Amino acid sequence: MLVAGAAPRSFEPACRVHDLGYDLLRVAHRHHTPIPDGLRADLDDLLGRQMLRSCDGRSACMVMARIAHAAVRVNTVRQGHGAPVEEALPW
Repeated sequence: MLVAGAAPRSFEPACRVHDLGYDLLRVAHRHHTPIPDGLRADLDDLLGRQMLRSCDGRSACMVMARIAHAAVRVNTVRQGHGAPVEEALPW
């Protein structure tokens, strides 16, 4: 989830969809349901596409969308592509 106030308001619908997807991955994990390979990355990529689309060509917005998408993808790799784990900083 992006920090409120740090991202364009237009990202909110994309972030809500992404959060719901992550919540569903966590539920699947708790119920010992296998998570298909690549599903978490697919959710991250959908987030990136939706954020970019919401920018309507505004360059600063598009830069923020790309940075946010990259950060989410790095975290997915760092967490091993499985169910998202809530963590406290520092890791």
